[in-house]
Amino acid sequence: MDIIWNLLIQRGIPATEVALYKEVFVILILLPVVTTIIGIARYVIGIKSLGIFTPVIITFLLYEFGNNAGEQDIWKAVKYGVLLYTITLITSWLVYRVLKYLRMNYIPKLTLVTLGVVISLFACIVVAGIVGFNGPVFLNKFTLIILAILVEPFVSAFARKGTSYGFNTAIDTFITALFCYIFISITRLQSFVETNLLIIPILIIVNVYLGRFTGLRLNEYWRFRSILFGDNKTTNDQPKQDN
Repeated sequence: MDIIWNLLIQRGIPATEVALYKEVFVILILLPVVTTIIGIARYVIGIKSLGIFTPVIITFLLYEFGNNAGEQDIWKAVKYGVLLYTITLITSWLVYRVLKYLRMNYIPKLTLVTLGVVISLFACIVVAGIVGFNGPVFLNKFTLIILAILVEPFVSAFARKGTSYGFNTAIDTFITALFCYIFISITRLQSFVETNLLIIPILIIVNVYLGRFTGLRLNEYWRFRSILFGDNKTTNDQPKQDN
């Protein structure tokens, strides 16, 4: 990658703008890194998530929440992420429960759920300001909009599989996204991505392997441990009795 950055400088692009090119490249290449981790979580570990879009969005929302003058504050990201994600999830479920038995088309119903989430998020920000914790109001407004849009996968999960599945999968999704966020926040990883195109063939090889993976997931080893690792001795070797 140094060849590309040097070429840009030779073309007369200021060093400050080249730094922006580097930042854009790192963010873009981190996207397939995140989706690769999600693939590993799904096919190797066996962690379910709300599709691929939702954990990716949550990962980069955490990345935005944790941004502190160009550095990542993981505690800040977790603090805001857990709070706002929980509010969005619970409000989505409560409003959906109210509207569940009404005969309504999907998009108007989803709009009402989104309205409930928006009101809850704004109320949270106002209450935080009243008690002297006004940090949430300074969050990027666009990220809050993206957070509110997450009501669709939540409502879809509740409608298709029920409350228990929806909450369990939403929690697994957040855990996966949190791990992805912590991983991509590693400074050495970002430096490696910025300076080394080797990340591209690594991603290709890993995903080709995942695409052909047919083995048991780790949680399946645990689930079927009594069958896989149990005592399979039969009790047929009984001593014969004399006639």
